[in-house]
Amino acid sequence: MKRNQLIVVLTVLITALNTSCNEPITADYSKIAGVVYNADMYKDQIDSVYAKVYYDSIDTQYFSFITSVTIAKAKFHDGGFALQLPALSYGKLCYRIDKQFPDSLVSDKSVKYNSPDLFCIKDGYRRGFLLSQNNYNLTDSGSVYCEYIYCDKPVTVTGTTITNNSSYKITTEYKLSFVKGWNIWTIKQRSNDFEARYYHSSNNIPADVKWHLKN
Repeated sequence: MKRNQLIVVLTVLITALNTSCNEPITADYSKIAGVVYNADMYKDQIDSVYAKVYYDSIDTQYFSFITSVTIAKAKFHDGGFALQLPALSYGKLCYRIDKQFPDSLVSDKSVKYNSPDLFCIKDGYRRGFLLSQNNYNLTDSGSVYCEYIYCDKPVTVTGTTITNNSSYKITTEYKLSFVKGWNIWTIKQRSNDFEARYYHSSNNIPADVKWHLKN
């Protein structure tokens, strides 16, 4: 190999190594695989699971029209399912993240996002929806609820908000860091009856969280 060719090859290799070392390593959260809690009770009520998102297909000064679209489907078998979530196009990312967290510090207020709802289907008809949580009611201290969220750009959300009315006071803490693409966020009850909640981004779904079917 000639000297000039060797220099070019080495330069390309060094550039590739530097690039791969500098890029952050992120997990792939586009795959949802889960087992439905008490699945034997529902084996005759579910044949598939659909993931849907909602967005404003028409938005004017006077009215908006909400549209839903199925973004992923999976067969229900052996009490569970495995969904592959696609990247969402710009039109389906109609929600601004600073509107979701109006009293928190948002690193980029232009970021748009959406979160899917998971529905159980039998013979083409909706039989209920699935929630990822560690108990059915979510009112006890230590209760955990998980959601998937797609962002069009990286963003962080931090802060604490307090909601007061005549019957209750809710303190909510946010510590979220989302990448471009699919993410997981977790909501944890720190006291009974939603008096204190903690939102944070997560690398995985906690082991005690299960998919619960609700009608």
